[in-house]
Amino acid sequence: MTKKIAVRLAKWLYSSNAVENISLPILIYGGEVIISAMIGISLVVLVSLLFHCSYAWLFFLAAFCPLRVTAGGYHANTHWACYLTFTATFTMAIILAPLLAPNAVASFACVSFAAILLFSPVASPNKPQSEQQRKANRVRSLLIAFAETGFACLNTRFFHLESTNLSVFFLGNFAAACSLLVAKGTKRGR
Repeated sequence: MTKKIAVRLAKWLYSSNAVENISLPILIYGGEVIISAMIGISLVVLVSLLFHCSYAWLFFLAAFCPLRVTAGGYHANTHWACYLTFTATFTMAIILAPLLAPNAVASFACVSFAAILLFSPVASPNKPQSEQQRKANRVRSLLIAFAETGFACLNTRFFHLESTNLSVFFLGNFAAACSLLVAKGTKRGR
């Protein structure tokens, strides 16, 4: 379905001369990425609302996306499998978040940092990276993981901030690291 919509949209844009100097396959791919992201975000917003945690999706994505983009991670075979995996991961974070003590959150962050330190970035067979890109993504992912882990540890030691949204944030960090580990273990990464 995602591909069909992207193809229709791209053909319409292409035939109506709405875009210049962009080939049809690139338009189709870009449309697929945008549509897929919109569906994924809509699903986690819906789950947030169903669990009466209106802003949890924002905190999860704020931690998950930067790490997932720079460190790499698991790629499902289909868009629907991706939506299901991502939504299930977020739903588990929403359920677990209120149950976590602040020191548990710091522990999750430290485990995430160790995974990223050891394995980031995980390359994708369908999107190769140059050595320069790989090094840049490694540095970025380590900086992001270090900042998130540092905040979790400082919060545990000094600030003692507790909220479901904060826990969801750190579970987003942990989910990105788990995605990286699954990709590494199954050789289906990015």
